[in-house]
Amino acid sequence: GYPGTIENDGPSGIVTNYSSKYDHGSTIFPGIENYSSINPRMYPSQSLIASAFNRNLVYEQGRMFGEDSLYTEQTEIWAPGLNLHRTPYSGRNFEYYSEDSQMTYILGAEMASGIQSNGAICAVKHFAFNDYETNRSPFLNEQTARENGLRGFEGAITVGHARNVMTTLARIGVDWIGQDSEMQDSILRAEWGFDGYVVTDNAIQPYMKEY
Repeated sequence: GYPGTIENDGPSGIVTNYSSKYDHGSTIFPGIENYSSINPRMYPSQSLIASAFNRNLVYEQGRMFGEDSLYTEQTEIWAPGLNLHRTPYSGRNFEYYSEDSQMTYILGAEMASGIQSNGAICAVKHFAFNDYETNRSPFLNEQTARENGLRGFEGAITVGHARNVMTTLARIGVDWIGQDSEMQDSILRAEWGFDGYVVTDNAIQPYMKEY
């Protein structure tokens, strides 16, 4: 019964052309005819915009993401990324705001509110603990999880009312997060009141196929 959607990346803006009635690309995407060229119109990365310590600026960026979603006829955008900079070697740090969980809480809420102010669906990612690109199996206790890795998602959902969540490829110890009832049901839905839908990230890990 779920209605069809058109979903697209991402934390630095929608990666697609405007619809066929327009003859130019979206803010981040230069257009098919200029695909190989350098595109100077890209939004700043989340790490860069967080450095301004300006929640109004983040809200306005989210609002522009929502504008792009209207012009590109995309239903939702997979943004913002709300994990933390737990190590400088993570390949996804440009998609996340900072190493600070409270800043991520505040900015994630602003971005979600901005995106959805124009009717687009905000799809936060990667829920949760996506600290690095290889061997995604962090071991952590509940206090560490709630005070750090979960904090940004909590803000985007409880304050910003994000309507969609993308899970991570990671596991908590040996349990795949995308199939973990404590994460999906107990915390996300029962505690935070989330009533949207959850999608998995790219299904490429062998342990994901076991579920």
